[in-house]
Amino acid sequence: MITIDEASDAEVGVLHYVVQPGDVLSKIASTFGTTVSKIQKVNKLS
Repeated sequence: MITIDEASDAEVGVLHYVVQPGDVLSKIASTFGTTVSKIQKVNKLS
């Protein structure tokens, strides 16, 4: 499960997404308006 954390000074949101076969972080990030770096950070990925 990928947790996408989108945080700003004004609001904090967390979304849980189940990775599907063929998914790549760049596509997931683009779909949800976040960055690969943020996904990697909150999921402790390198």
